[in-house]
Amino acid sequence: MEAARDSGDVRDGDETILRLFVAARRAGDGPAVDRLWRELVTLNFPRVEQLVYLESNGRLSREEEQDAVQLAALRIMLMPRRKRGFDGSSKGELINLFKKVVHAACVDTQRKEERHSTKRSSLHTVGDDGDERYTRDAYEAILRKEEEREDTEQTRKDLRALSEKFLAWALPRLNKNQRAMIECDLEGLPIEEIQDRMGRKRDAVYKLRERSMKALMKLREEYEA
Repeated sequence: MEAARDSGDVRDGDETILRLFVAARRAGDGPAVDRLWRELVTLNFPRVEQLVYLESNGRLSREEEQDAVQLAALRIMLMPRRKRGFDGSSKGELINLFKKVVHAACVDTQRKEERHSTKRSSLHTVGDDGDERYTRDAYEAILRKEEEREDTEQTRKDLRALSEKFLAWALPRLNKNQRAMIECDLEGLPIEEIQDRMGRKRDAVYKLRERSMKALMKLREEYEA
């Protein structure tokens, strides 16, 4: 994706904060990274709202658009806490990140409404000001789901980068459970199907995936030596 051109509707302080954020990230200053990222997200919240409106293109109701805005803002806000946060350094990269997150939030919101339209109340709470907000349980569930989704996407990306010749050599060298886990990911199976196939709980599957990928990467070092 090409870097998006800034439309000029973001304050000049946007770039200043971004430079400070990049410097704090390079210095490993976690508290400063969190603080500056919050400032960036707050400053760009109107942009997120506009992107959701453009992305929905009439496919979402007004309430669903508000849900998508909230979901996108939450996902963006949590970026520094994840294994793969924002690693760019330009405003164009930042805007493209917003676009990517907004697109996913709109798609997920639409899917959620299609499947769970009668369960809306369990995902929201009403504050003193009358506005709907995600409940604490829903907030934690979203974060957990996002971490799981990122873990799955990164695992499949790493596997696609491996050659068939290497996999043919490496898979027999893994233990039975590790080999089965990698084969499930190579097939692109959803987590629920992997649970059923392997007879493991959700958390156990993710732990096995982590161990299996570490073993596979260690074999790659041996293979390439």
